[in-house]
Amino acid sequence: MKKAFILIMVIVITGILAMGCSSKTDNDNEITSVIYKNLAFAENEDIESYMGTIHEQSPKYALTEKQIEQTFNTYDLTHRLDSIKVVEKSDQLAKVKYVQITEKRDGPAFKNIKITGIHILKKSHGKWKLFSSQVEKIEYLH
Repeated sequence: MKKAFILIMVIVITGILAMGCSSKTDNDNEITSVIYKNLAFAENEDIESYMGTIHEQSPKYALTEKQIEQTFNTYDLTHRLDSIKVVEKSDQLAKVKYVQITEKRDGPAFKNIKITGIHILKKSHGKWKLFSSQVEKIEYLH
């Protein structure tokens, strides 16, 4: 449950943080824009739009929806990206390396975190969507 919560937070934060970063190609921009939107929707606590950035066939889709609703009801968090880069892409799959920081604005006890990981995006009906995330490193911030 804790890993799934962290995964959701990673997805949420990465989207918001990615908004300030630039990509080298239009295709990279198309891919990273999904992450930007995801984080913006998380920042606005817009569950429907947030879930619209998640691939419908993601094995964590239902769990993500449940946990993001719980997170929105419990915390007010800020998210920012330290870095974002498309590291692999094909016609249907992309991998994006990111470093994301999540900090609590309001709510019960929460450790601020810096997460390094890889987002996996797949196309759904011609549009890029977040399919899964692999957390490589979690650092707790002071």
